[in-house]
Amino acid sequence: MAKERLTPKNIDRNWIFTFFGTAIGAGILFLPIQTGTAGILVVVISMLLAFVATYYSQKYFTVFIVRSKDSESYDSALASYWGKWASIAISGLWAIALFVPLTIYTTALSANLAQFIYDYTPTHIKLFGNPFVSMVLMAICIAILLTSEDTIISFTNKIGNVLLFLLIAITILFIPFWKFPNGLLNFDWSLSTMLKNLLMTFPLYNGALVFYMTIPPMIMFYRKNYPQLTLNQQEQKTTELNKYALIMTAVFTMVFLLSASLTLSPEDIDYAVKNNVSALAILGIGKELNVIMHIIKFTGYLVIFFAMITSFFGVAIGAIAMWSHLVPAPKRWNEKRKKKITTIFLLVLVWVISAFNINILDLMGFLSTPINAAVSFIIPTVIIFSSKSLKEFRGLAALLVFLLGIFTLVSYLIGSRL
Repeated sequence: MAKERLTPKNIDRNWIFTFFGTAIGAGILFLPIQTGTAGILVVVISMLLAFVATYYSQKYFTVFIVRSKDSESYDSALASYWGKWASIAISGLWAIALFVPLTIYTTALSANLAQFIYDYTPTHIKLFGNPFVSMVLMAICIAILLTSEDTIISFTNKIGNVLLFLLIAITILFIPFWKFPNGLLNFDWSLSTMLKNLLMTFPLYNGALVFYMTIPPMIMFYRKNYPQLTLNQQEQKTTELNKYALIMTAVFTMVFLLSASLTLSPEDIDYAVKNNVSALAILGIGKELNVIMHIIKFTGYLVIFFAMITSFFGVAIGAIAMWSHLVPAPKRWNEKRKKKITTIFLLVLVWVISAFNINILDLMGFLSTPINAAVSFIIPTVIIFSSKSLKEFRGLAALLVFLLGIFTLVSYLIGSRL
């Protein structure tokens, strides 16, 4: 007998692709710059560790929110376990956790769009670091985000489908251009170098898999639109979507990352670091391109823009929901108006910060990954060990997630100093 579906298949699929699109952003596109010289052993260990850690951390993150049955947001779920003041303090960290990736995506979009304009205009117009580029992007994003959440989810889902096809295509197109020897295969076997690379690669790869920012809006969506679901069914549904989305994300990031890393030369990596652009924007830089390389390069730009856009909107949904709960507003404002004002304020602030064109790998390593560790690893496991209602989840897996959270909190910083 076929298992009865709790919710429509297309709704579930939309959320899976929203999760996928949220994860496939700056992380995967900038990771080959780090992994291109890290070595295959470090990359494989980082992948396995990151997959297991991300699955369990996002499962616990989902569970503690679902089990707070009367909660309407992340901060109210926290308040149900630890009280109002702890909730306010941690929610402030959560608001920063959502703000940082928006800044990363905007900076990355602006830098890669500037590189695209330089590559594809006859006079090679230079707009690197020009705040006008990010201002135009933010204006377009504000216009889209002021529509309904259903429209944004549907839009993200469609782009996610195209992105999936483009990732498969470019991964295959890379194969004839793999370089041997390569930093991925011909690497330094010394223990100190491998440790340094592991400390810097694992947190970045973990950051390329996470989509916890979109989990609270997803839980509230099902709670609001399918009130007939019991708590057990909500938990079953949300953890199931987490698993499917993470498997899909892990498989495609792994294949793409290995293929891209084998394609890049040390000169390509140096150019990417200096110009704050992704691995795909540097294909063929300074070389005479044949027809196939032109196709690969243009496809690479499509992947960049689609990946950044899906990630941006996936995180923005969670950020707007969180900031609209945190930022005080006049009582006469209804929920819709509050969200509109929050959207405009938040994205203007993102534009101001992104105008400084801060190095993206540094933003990811020194700021984004420690916050990810605190919010998605440490806090959920501490709640599990401190709350009697969640004691069934206490065990070795929860302890390991907590320890990996501590490791992720400091690993990039330590690795950068070795």
